[in-house]
Amino acid sequence: MYGGLHSPAPLPTPDALVDLARQFTPRVEALGPTPVLLDLHGLGRAWPSPRALGEALLDAARRQRLEPRVALAGSRVAALLVARAREGLTVVGPGEEAVALAPLPLALLDLDPEREETLLRWGLRTLGDLAALPPSGLAQRLGPDASRLCRLARGEDEAPLVATAPPETFACTLELDWPVDGLEPLSFLLARVLDPLCAGLVTRGRRAASLAAELGLVDGSLHRRVLHPAAASAEPRTWRTLLLLDLETHPPRDAIQAVTLRAEPTPASSRSSTPPSPPPSAWPRRWPACTSGPPPAGAAPRCSSTPIGRGPSSWAASPPALSRGV
Repeated sequence: MYGGLHSPAPLPTPDALVDLARQFTPRVEALGPTPVLLDLHGLGRAWPSPRALGEALLDAARRQRLEPRVALAGSRVAALLVARAREGLTVVGPGEEAVALAPLPLALLDLDPEREETLLRWGLRTLGDLAALPPSGLAQRLGPDASRLCRLARGEDEAPLVATAPPETFACTLELDWPVDGLEPLSFLLARVLDPLCAGLVTRGRRAASLAAELGLVDGSLHRRVLHPAAASAEPRTWRTLLLLDLETHPPRDAIQAVTLRAEPTPASSRSSTPPSPPPSAWPRRWPACTSGPPPAGAAPRCSSTPIGRGPSSWAASPPALSRGV
């Protein structure tokens, strides 16, 4: 069985219906923000009847302040067309797809204006009128696409559901047992977060076009900074340096309890290598102090840090210069 979700009203976010559908099944095909198709096979173990499943979809939508049209049917086409045409919840029984679609208007097929005008001149107004015509005779007048239109009007699928891949997100969070204050201890923590984050980008053939740093502070507030460098990069040391320079200029007002980094990836087709590092003459003269090196290669990321006390360094203090050989 398949389900269809459609919202004629504006949605709060473009992915609102997709996120709702993924609460029930990972096999979701998004045809834009709306409509959305769901593969509901195997969900009968959780809901005693298709109507109970449809009511669960509506209840979940109302909790998110959505009012979509919901249709359940044995074919993708029937679920899609009925969801677009009927308010509320509609359950189409097995083998009843053609009967359920018969009174619906031809406009649901999204025909080009010329073809729709031709069918209207023939006196065809509903999907049932189109499905009743002989496919062979219709093909002689409309071409080879006529048989496909007849199958759609009867609710017959031509292709399987193609699940829409969920959006790729690149984020990493480190929660601390003890808060840290200052650039020196933060430099080590950023390395622990950036290494797995950049490794994930490289694995997917991506680079980070921008990086958002969210620092959870002891007072409960959130210190957020977003970096937009001139060139995308997947080098953790490059991003660590940029973050430390930015935080030196815009320090948080309290000690840090958690670190979350979110990368905005470049398009998947972008597989060019990271631009080369600038020559030493272009390096800045002063760098944040980095007394702790990055973790060993291949070290697994963790979600909690070892206890680290507050260091004596201050956010406002200028860090010592880093030697050219480092």
